[in-house]
Amino acid sequence: VENSEGKLYVHQRSEGKKLFPLLFGLGAGGGVEEGEEPKEAAKRELFEELGIKSEIEFLFSFMFSNSDVSHKVHVFRTIYDGIMKPTKEEFKWSGWLELKKVDDLARADRLCPDTKILYRRFRGDYI
Repeated sequence: VENSEGKLYVHQRSEGKKLFPLLFGLGAGGGVEEGEEPKEAAKRELFEELGIKSEIEFLFSFMFSNSDVSHKVHVFRTIYDGIMKPTKEEFKWSGWLELKKVDDLARADRLCPDTKILYRRFRGDYI
């Protein structure tokens, strides 16, 4: 999720998350349910986690795997300037950050491992 100023919506995962607690991610995300298309899943997650409905654009997909998890990541983009209603159970913190601040999180290894991969590609190919 970007705004018209080019800032990204970033969140810090809550302490209770099984995967990557207290690390930072971008926008909203989650699993694709059985029978659901990735684009519909992305729209559902935007609404469930941030309370927004917005048109989205597919960018790319990739496989992520580490010692904890293996999954396919589908990356979408939306430009949104409205009010967010982030889910308190999902995030410890969330807000808009300039790219330089997200770069700082990546350099400090504070991004979720799958987010770090998608951010590197997004930063290189779309900004």
